Amino acid sequence: MLEKIRTTRRSAPRNLDSELRSEIRTTRRSASRNLDSKLHSEIRTTRRSASRNLDSKLRSEINPDEVYTTQEVQDFLKISTSTLKRWLKKGIIRANKVGGRYRILGKELLRLVSPRAERKAVNVYQQLKRGVKKTIEKW
Repeated sequence: MLEKIRTTRRSAPRNLDSELRSEIRTTRRSASRNLDSKLHSEIRTTRRSASRNLDSKLRSEINPDEVYTTQEVQDFLKISTSTLKRWLKKGIIRANKVGGRYRILGKELLRLVSPRAERKAVNVYQQLKRGVKKTIEKW
């Protein structure tokens, strides 16, 4: 009996501490989640408004006779460095090397985003799709 009382006395503070700790943890987590959600929503709205402003500026800023750097092209097209390098190597974007760095004409950017380029890409995709269907039907 005496042993049981001793263990109860020892475990009571531990249980209380663990309960307090768990309550503190849940409070911290919920506060953190609320703060994170507020920050994320604020960041989203800021990004959206910045993106809208940038889009309107870019549409009016692409000059066909101007020469652009790779960084400017990445910003205009919203693509990564590796994608731009791949497009340059494949010839999707024509560019000139000046001093070991690529320079791209505004005409090339406009050609790339024109509706004609999109139609051409759709036609190539449709032809590829037909070819795959024919191959599958032969099996």
